[in-house]
Amino acid sequence: VDAGILIQQNLYAGNMSGKNSFSIPFVILFMALAINVGYSAHWMAIILSLPGAILIILGQKTVFGARKRGDYTMKNNGKANPYDQVFVYSWGEVFFMMGWILISLGIALPK
Repeated sequence: VDAGILIQQNLYAGNMSGKNSFSIPFVILFMALAINVGYSAHWMAIILSLPGAILIILGQKTVFGARKRGDYTMKNNGKANPYDQVFVYSWGEVFFMMGWILISLGIALPK
């Protein structure tokens, strides 16, 4: 709900302060997920889950920066991101997916 609705709506509206304010719960929720996963396997899983959460957050930040109408647009009064800086498939997707893989591996550790 936070990323899919609240952050997206502020992104489409060009509201950087709204996007940033809803990004804080996004970061807190992913860090809480990493800690919870880490705790579930007697803290061994935190070796995988904490870097996973950081990669997911980094991935989202990278994706928003590389969009045609992402962070650049909100910082520059609605001006579209120049085409030489727009990437449909940026490193953000790689970071995001690797983060989920690490969290999944942390969840899969035996208790």
